[in-house]
Amino acid sequence: MTTSISVKPLVSISVALICLAALASCQTRRNGAYFFPEMQVGPNGRLTAVGSQSLFKPDSGSYYFFFYGANVTSVSHMERKLGESEAHSSLILVAKRDGPLGSTLKRDLLLTGDFGSIYAEKTCNYNQAVESHYNSVAIAFFSSGYPGGYEVPDVLADVPHVLPPLTSVSLIRIIRHGADYAVVAADYESTGGLRGLHLAKANGGNVSANESEIGAGINRAAFDEYGIPLTMKVDAGMSSHPVRLPPTRGTEESTWLIQFYDFGKLIEQRQLRAGVPVSFRWLQPSITKEEQIIGPECDSRFRQQKSMGLPTTGY
Repeated sequence: MTTSISVKPLVSISVALICLAALASCQTRRNGAYFFPEMQVGPNGRLTAVGSQSLFKPDSGSYYFFFYGANVTSVSHMERKLGESEAHSSLILVAKRDGPLGSTLKRDLLLTGDFGSIYAEKTCNYNQAVESHYNSVAIAFFSSGYPGGYEVPDVLADVPHVLPPLTSVSLIRIIRHGADYAVVAADYESTGGLRGLHLAKANGGNVSANESEIGAGINRAAFDEYGIPLTMKVDAGMSSHPVRLPPTRGTEESTWLIQFYDFGKLIEQRQLRAGVPVSFRWLQPSITKEEQIIGPECDSRFRQQKSMGLPTTGY
């Protein structure tokens, strides 16, 4: 099968997150945006707000931020845990206005610094053809300063006794060029084939697109510059042995191997130095109430894509 490479230099914050960052402007939209204490997921994933609506976000706990557009309804499941300074987004759901669920986005923060924010993004599609709307687990970037846009996954105290199947891996390389950073992520299927390559420039936490690479297209020179292998040996033991990586053309700030188990239900984040693992941690993303209902369909689509040889990462 021919490997397709997708280039996603910068993932935009969704409508719901923009509204949260500029709440005052959202509140001025008549019949546009409201907070609700609960939400019900009905047949075909139809989303129904439950409880009294409010223009003001709750101070704590779990709640749902509904944004009603002309043709779309976007819902952010927000949670503010004890000790957190502000609420974070556990899940974003997007549906047709008064219609069935179309997709969900789950964003788990992995790294943050002067190079911006690097996170794992899990996309699940519903009520759409699996051949054209891929479920995907991939790496994405955005500028720092939007902590409410992601959840911080729980860090497990120890290695899980039983590991689910390893379904994809991602390689992150942060390269220093003076005061600037090149941030690169490559997503690989469980077969080892490269599926997605994401490039960005960063400075002082602000991430911008690498326009020269986009304009020129991704070619072999880009892989050589950033030290990205075209294939990766993916197996259950890859955490314990060195990973052979090409050198980069620049000062290597850090390199990370991200392993996704069972399509992102469990994540291992391992730092590499000269290809050798030097530190690791196991991350457990949350499972929201609505994910308990719609999650089996998402899992089924992932398995169907894999059996058909369709992408499961990089998008």
